Amino acid sequence: MEQWKTIKGNKNYEVSSGGRVRRCTSLKPSTSHCGYQLVNLYDGSGGFKNRTVHRLVLETFAASPSEKMECNHIDGDKKNNNINNLEWVSRAENVRQAYKTGLKIAPKGERHYNAKLTNDQVKNIRELYSMGYSQVKLARITEVSTMIIHNVVKCKTYKDV
Repeated sequence: MEQWKTIKGNKNYEVSSGGRVRRCTSLKPSTSHCGYQLVNLYDGSGGFKNRTVHRLVLETFAASPSEKMECNHIDGDKKNNNINNLEWVSRAENVRQAYKTGLKIAPKGERHYNAKLTNDQVKNIRELYSMGYSQVKLARITEVSTMIIHNVVKCKTYKDV
């Protein structure tokens, strides 16, 4: 059963355990550029402030263990603001969950932050290796270490190329 509670510091509004916000009637949230639902709340001093619905739900229905904690959507659906789908997590936990649910995708190949070679260079290295070039010679040509060449030709790195 859905519960309604007054938003802390905003007694003109309520938030539900189901992820809805209302004044006297339910507010229709907008969507941020990141995909989160937002509501524009009166702040009591003549102005308005955009607040994310998921954070309002968690702040109202679950005690925050720390000011630095972040809100996480357990199922990865940014529009599912039900209290049962939300939890407080650390920044590191939130990032891990984003990769796990597919919200973030690890960069691969030349787009990886540690890449030393372009995808075209990797293809050329593999082709030249298959033609008989040694790993040492390929390392000299491309100006990278023999270990990088070894990992490329053995498909230990750049697996998707």
